[in-house]
Amino acid sequence: AAALAGGCTMVLAMPNTNPAICSHEVFLQADALASSKARCDYGIFFGAGPDNAAHVASYASEACALKMYLDQTFGSLRLDDQTLWMEHFQHWPKHMPICAHSES
Repeated sequence: AAALAGGCTMVLAMPNTNPAICSHEVFLQADALASSKARCDYGIFFGAGPDNAAHVASYASEACALKMYLDQTFGSLRLDDQTLWMEHFQHWPKHMPICAHSES
């Protein structure tokens, strides 16, 4: 309701939460929570983690995009090795967005 009152029509959930949204189980929990409380459109980013590249394509149809943390973040989602980036690029569907978080 606050988002709508402020003029926002969509809210996007970032995956660097506790727990991180980088597994299907946690994604479904986040989606259930959002669907039960949201008063506007919402989307949920799926988090690219150091050990989930082989599985990310399975969740692409449910997520608004893949979020890659290439720099500092809290939680377990930092990808500080370019080989990890490449694995996610190879597995994520080419028609779906990838969002990169990099501050330095």
